Amino acid sequence: MTSEIDLSTRRRVLTAVLAGTIEEPSSRLPTAPEYVLYTFAKSVIRYVGGDTAQLSPSREILEPNTHKVVVAQLEAHGEALEPLIRETILQLTEPKTVDPGGPSHNYTTCELYEIFRGRNQGVGFGIRPLFCMERTFSPEYAWITRARKETIPSFTDAQKRDLEGIAKKLREVWTKDSKTG
Repeated sequence: MTSEIDLSTRRRVLTAVLAGTIEEPSSRLPTAPEYVLYTFAKSVIRYVGGDTAQLSPSREILEPNTHKVVVAQLEAHGEALEPLIRETILQLTEPKTVDPGGPSHNYTTCELYEIFRGRNQGVGFGIRPLFCMERTFSPEYAWITRARKETIPSFTDAQKRDLEGIAKKLREVWTKDSKTG
């Protein structure tokens, strides 16, 4: 990775992509961060014209191979991706081990998880509501409005093009998956 992108920018990128999938007020987002990571990675790779065959879907754990596949596909196909967006995607998907109190309590997470569900396994501000038990949820209207009026317009035209393209692919993946169960 070339440089560390600040947390605020990483949050804005993920917010812009997820908000970009919402077409109408009744649109819903998936609840499982593992599924969001997998489909986010798949959508990025499809957007740059890469191959998603090596991605492994997981709805229960962080699949460590996801980041490796994203890195390889962006190296092979991601040259047209705006540099800030490219670097942010790499940082959002990079796995890290957290040690909250000894080696027997270690778990693997990534920045996308922490921004989506909130830090510390959901305790803290995240995009997803804290105690969401459904498979999907409706984001708060204020979050959608803020994303559309403040977050998305804060990006350059090239960045918006990539964010909108990734969001479109993500919406296609979610639509297809909802039809197949």
